[in-house]
Amino acid sequence: MELELPGYILDILNTLNEAGYAAYVVGGAVRSLLLKEEPKDYDICTDALPDEVEKLFDKTIPTGKKYGTITVMNDGYLVEVTTFRYDSPITDGRRPEYVTFGKTLEGDVDRRDFTINSLAYNPLTGIIDYKDGLNDIHNHIVRCAGDPAIRFKEDGLRVLRAIRFAVRYKFRIDKDTLEAMYNLTIKENALGGVSGERIHDELVKILSYDFSFLLYIEFEKVESILNYILDIDNQVHFTRNILSRQCSYIEKLAYFYKGEDVSLVEPKLRYLKFFNSEIKLIINSIKAYQYLVATYFKEDKNVIFKAKMSAYRYGEEATVNARNILIYDSSIDEHVNSLFLHSLVEPHTLNKLAIKGNDIKKIFKIEGKAVKQYLESALFYIFLGMMIGIICSN
Repeated sequence: MELELPGYILDILNTLNEAGYAAYVVGGAVRSLLLKEEPKDYDICTDALPDEVEKLFDKTIPTGKKYGTITVMNDGYLVEVTTFRYDSPITDGRRPEYVTFGKTLEGDVDRRDFTINSLAYNPLTGIIDYKDGLNDIHNHIVRCAGDPAIRFKEDGLRVLRAIRFAVRYKFRIDKDTLEAMYNLTIKENALGGVSGERIHDELVKILSYDFSFLLYIEFEKVESILNYILDIDNQVHFTRNILSRQCSYIEKLAYFYKGEDVSLVEPKLRYLKFFNSEIKLIINSIKAYQYLVATYFKEDKNVIFKAKMSAYRYGEEATVNARNILIYDSSIDEHVNSLFLHSLVEPHTLNKLAIKGNDIKKIFKIEGKAVKQYLESALFYIFLGMMIGIICSN
């Protein structure tokens, strides 16, 4: 099978081959090409030692020389070239304490996470498949390369990576792999040693996908893993109802925590290294939901009042998220939804005002914080006028 590689990658492979070294494109790039995706980047492995790689190329960066990785700069692209290696036991949940450089591709492949990421390719040899990865791609299966328990103990983040590959490609998760994921997460806290930043990045990617295709047993265990990681305190948790929807990760997280005291939610999100902007929107979405969910929406004017009040207090985006959660839970009908949308036409945030900061500066000859105070006052009076109009319309 022939795969199409960009010229800058072929140049690196050819340079290594012509110098007498074996060299292959490995990992995610091969998987992506087989799945008709454009790879985000290309990794190359070789039997050339780091010093030898540096001598062969004019521009290199010793990004991970201790672990055998040299970054080669070619035609404006950065490509990691890593020497075949055997890893020592991993004690920090991410990197081996030391590596031993090897001479065979097969030995190097033994340390990789999943069979679909264990494929290697060189135009001279074609695809080399030691772990039956081609068959798993063909059959749409995520399976650990080797003993699942060992793979996940080496790096707990692989639990989330397995989920991401499954929901991204709509692959099934191999039974033994799924069982190890569940047991090592719930019973042994395999992700306990993984940094919050790495967990955050995987969660954001995972929650952007639709989970509806997962079989019952797969969904049940994946749901339990996510619930455990996000640390819920009550009976509200991720369900197929929300995970199977095509909506933002912000909405899914707000749904997940919708029944919690927001003072307990923020520390959990900070522990997982969510950005301040993400935390603010999630918290405001929860507050808006909790404010709106207590409303029976029996009268149109009440719907309009509540929608506008929520937008003013928590922001339009948070209010829309809360409205969506109410829809997901079948708490509002089409008529109420239409009123919601109509109610949010008026400005409820400073950036929606027709008058801008520069206008305030020119009119009132002021600077600094006073400009924002004037804008906030303008917004308040607009909101107050709308509320009075709603009340008087009765």
